[in-house]
Amino acid sequence: MGTKKIDIVIPCFNEAKCVDLIYDALKKLFEKRLSGYDWSIFYIDDGRQDDTLEHIVKLSSSESAHVRYFSFARNFGKESAIYAGLENADGDYVALMDADLQHPPRKPSFMST
Repeated sequence: MGTKKIDIVIPCFNEAKCVDLIYDALKKLFEKRLSGYDWSIFYIDDGRQDDTLEHIVKLSSSESAHVRYFSFARNFGKESAIYAGLENADGDYVALMDADLQHPPRKPSFMST
């Protein structure tokens, strides 16, 4: 059986300051502690009023193997963003995280790698 893939769905509304920070934290986690997994971050832009989408697009162009995104034309709410992310995720495992790093990424204790 091949490498398992983890998708991290991150709903974003006016998170321009956090998009790069959460990417860097998750990249470090996967490189140092979860290197046995393939991974991607699936940002859901929920009709932002700042330059969140520009940050996401820039990341996706430089880190295309690990960054995907979906952008709403207007704000539909966090639940709709979560639903869109979960509906479109294709990993073997899917995690949901907030963009603001209130809950910092770290290897879950139940994972054996």
